[in-house]
Amino acid sequence: MIPGKNINSVMRSAQRWVSDKETAVIPGKIR
Repeated sequence: MIPGKNINSVMRSAQRWVSDKETAVIPGKIR
């Protein structure tokens, strides 16, 4: 298994989730 690919996938998922939740809660905080 390649950890780089796994990390990339996890980071993308985390960023998506965080972005969605943060924007939903505090739209003015991010960008």
